Amino acid sequence: MMRRSELLLRCSAALLLALMLLLSEDVFRDANAQISRPQNLLAGTIVYDMVQDAEGNLWFGTENGLIRYDGHGLRRYSTAEGLPGNSVLYVGADAAGRVWALDFTGNTSFVRQGVLHTPADTPLLEDAASSNLVQTSVFTDADTTWIAWEQHRVMRFTPDQADNFSFLNPELVSVRHIARDRRGNIMLASVDSLYQVSPGSLYPTAAIRKSFTPGRVFNYRGVPFAPFGTAWQRMEFSADAAAESAAAPWMTAGAETIKFPQPEIRGRMFTAIETYDEFIALGTTDGLYFISPEPGLPVKTALEGMFVNRVLQDFEGNIWASTLGSGVFKFPAGFWQTAGFEASKAGLSSLRSLLILPDGSVMYGSASEVYGLHRNNELTLSLLPEYMSSRFGLQLLLMDYWGDDIVLASSNRLFSGPVRSDGTIDFEAGYFVTVGGAKQIVPVSENRIYAAATEGIIQIDRLPDGGLTHQNLYNRRFTALAYHPRSGLIAGSAQGVWQFRDNLLTPVFQVLENAQITDLKRWGQDELLISTNGFGLWQACLLSGELFRLFEDDLRLLNIRELKIDETGNWWLATSTGLFSYNPAAEQLISWDTGNIRRIDVKNGLLAYITSDVAVERSVAQANGPEFRLNLNHPRLIADQVQVALKASSLLSGADGSETRTYSAVSLPHHTRLLQLDTSAPFFREEGQLKYFFRLEPADTGWQETRQPDFTFRVLRPGSYRLHIRAEAPGAQAATALLIPFVIEAPFWKKSWFLVLTFLLSLGLLVALVQLQLRAVKRREQAKLQQYVKTVELEQQALTAMMNPHFVFNVLNSVRQFMAAKEDGKADEYLLLFARLIRLQLEATFRKKISLRQELELLEMYVRLEKLRIQNPLEFHVYLSEELQEELDEIEIPSMLIQPFLENALLHGIQPSAKPGIVSLTVALEGQNRLVVKLEDNGIGFDKNHKTKQNRHESLALKLITQRLELMQPGPKTETALLIESKPGEGTVVRFVLPV
Repeated sequence: MMRRSELLLRCSAALLLALMLLLSEDVFRDANAQISRPQNLLAGTIVYDMVQDAEGNLWFGTENGLIRYDGHGLRRYSTAEGLPGNSVLYVGADAAGRVWALDFTGNTSFVRQGVLHTPADTPLLEDAASSNLVQTSVFTDADTTWIAWEQHRVMRFTPDQADNFSFLNPELVSVRHIARDRRGNIMLASVDSLYQVSPGSLYPTAAIRKSFTPGRVFNYRGVPFAPFGTAWQRMEFSADAAAESAAAPWMTAGAETIKFPQPEIRGRMFTAIETYDEFIALGTTDGLYFISPEPGLPVKTALEGMFVNRVLQDFEGNIWASTLGSGVFKFPAGFWQTAGFEASKAGLSSLRSLLILPDGSVMYGSASEVYGLHRNNELTLSLLPEYMSSRFGLQLLLMDYWGDDIVLASSNRLFSGPVRSDGTIDFEAGYFVTVGGAKQIVPVSENRIYAAATEGIIQIDRLPDGGLTHQNLYNRRFTALAYHPRSGLIAGSAQGVWQFRDNLLTPVFQVLENAQITDLKRWGQDELLISTNGFGLWQACLLSGELFRLFEDDLRLLNIRELKIDETGNWWLATSTGLFSYNPAAEQLISWDTGNIRRIDVKNGLLAYITSDVAVERSVAQANGPEFRLNLNHPRLIADQVQVALKASSLLSGADGSETRTYSAVSLPHHTRLLQLDTSAPFFREEGQLKYFFRLEPADTGWQETRQPDFTFRVLRPGSYRLHIRAEAPGAQAATALLIPFVIEAPFWKKSWFLVLTFLLSLGLLVALVQLQLRAVKRREQAKLQQYVKTVELEQQALTAMMNPHFVFNVLNSVRQFMAAKEDGKADEYLLLFARLIRLQLEATFRKKISLRQELELLEMYVRLEKLRIQNPLEFHVYLSEELQEELDEIEIPSMLIQPFLENALLHGIQPSAKPGIVSLTVALEGQNRLVVKLEDNGIGFDKNHKTKQNRHESLALKLITQRLELMQPGPKTETALLIESKPGEGTVVRFVLPV
């Protein structure tokens, strides 16, 4: 079993939940019952004054500081932000964008573009601070502001100058209020008088004219002028400047006067006044009253028992009333122009139906036997006949017309009968049938109607004698009905839409099979409008079966109670959240009221609708007051908690008439992480109806929609951006769009100059590294080359230094033979030549280069020795080109480079041959730096493929010489360094080129 404590806890929770639901229902009713309960702002606050600035914001001077309201939220300026005093008694707004605040400490401050300026930090306000004087009024005229103090003092502020004026007239004790008439005169209201001051005579000793000495002036904000007492004086200012000397209109006996007090108006003092379309909104110490210009019409009373100290009409036509201690109240535009009544006060228990009669009067049905006729602002109550009631009570659910007769349907009966000339119903001349709970009727002829009722679809026919007969076509509960000549009857129920034809009932539009249908109306020839409870409004084609939803994104149009189409084709929608009209041609949706609207009727320019306890009548021509233009306020840009100044640059006009205000581009650092931009379009009509659209180029391709005027962007990449902002609201001209360009600077390491510099530095570093690497490689190659050259040279030197053993042996053998033959002279000559050759050869071995002349001498000496030894005749010829004749000493070649080839020619070519030997050496200069050496012999030649031990030694010598010749080539090796051609039996040719 459940413990007693747990049971008690659950019961307490259930009771608390029920109490919360009950309170929430009361709050919901308060929020939506706009007709009798206007919207309240700053509840419980003392509000001394209020003003609307040029941008559309409302400003309130309160006991807690200066407060701005832009239709979305509140911004407070208090002593915490530097305001000298929190009690702001007077506020004003000029055309220079300044909102003035006069506080109880005697200081004057103003706010401009969100920045507070006080006497402590603004030289312009130094003279506007006085602890001994109290300000009594502030008046703004274009960009000029007038502030009055007690004891004769008035100050005038222009955008860059402040002037003091002290009026010495003893009668002008203290200026309470300042204004300007249409001729440019300054109007000064004191405690008991009104003064007119010409602008040209505004000096310390100004001559002024005085009027209205009787009575007491409490407030002067414009026309009409309301002195305290028994008369209300309406002042119409002349715009004719030439009538300067004429008496002021309010000083003449012909001025229009309204007598006070009226019984409906209570209060010890008139405190505030505002006019709109000749209506007067009058504030007193005991409430707010709306007075019609038409005599005889009742005075509308609001805010009973409250001290209303200021009344203001905003740009949208709404009326705002500030109170001392109860906050600020907003009354929607046209509120004071509505007629009607509250059901509870009129003796009707609860309203259920209504019908506009041809004469403009309205008939109301209630949840009792009483019904009412509202005509000429008077409500007449009558009783229904007893037969209209049933054992379940009586509710007058339906009122409509069938030809000239009126149709009334209660919870048990349906009546049809005539209406008398006085608007009353002739129940004795009419007829009734028993039909339970008829919701809607559809006349199809003068003698037949169909009714959608709780009992089903009812066919009602008029008999020739005027009586009624009926039959039930289908026994099912229906809530709506429409008739189409070809499609037959279309019925709506709690389970969707049905078609009744040929006595068959079939469901149609399967999408709505679970929807509760509240109304059906034919639109055009074959279109059908379907209103639902929870699924919005739908449009269907009866012939094709096509179905689509209207206003899909508008949550206000989900629960539609009733749908009407007026004579001009406008649709009227009574919903759980308000009353709306829609113009299909202009595609314009207008909100007329908020709250739970139950039934509606519209005929001949008259609109009537009801909630459960309030009846409203108004003209169709008055929809939320005049159309106005939205105005987007100056935007504020904050980058990482730092505000960035924005400056407007130009106003661009589009081809479609739209306007765009552009701003100068601003640059933001690359490290910007959070970018916030906020603006606002003040809109005080209906909450949630203002839409903002923005597009950030190039990130967004289309418009983004939001309800809040705050735009946040996080971690944008460097680049150029263009932020577009616009605002739209029903019943208002679109706001001038904003175009705010800004640039997120790239970090220096991503900028072009840095990239180019980095590229150049990297390229230079790369080139330097490559050069260093190449130099290192070159040094290594040069070292290797030098080592290799040195090795080759040493090998060449070693090879050169070692005389051919056969040559040395042959030389010594020849010397021995000369000596044996007693040819001492030849032996001596031979030894001398050999010794000289050995010495020169040793000297040349250790020199890298010798002159061409020395090389030729060595070769000739070598040949002379070989001639002495070789038995065969030998001829040695040297051929030099002409250009070499004079340069034999200048041209140097490597030493002992030609001798090995000459030695091979003599030993291996000439000596084995039987024929006389001929060896020729040709040296020629080719070009400027090429020495061509060619050595030919007519010896036996050789075969390159035949290798012997001897020629292997020769091959080693040739290899070393060839490598030496290749190393001596200055450029690319385009040709063979050494060329040897030989044919056996014909001789050998050796050719090579030396750089010189």
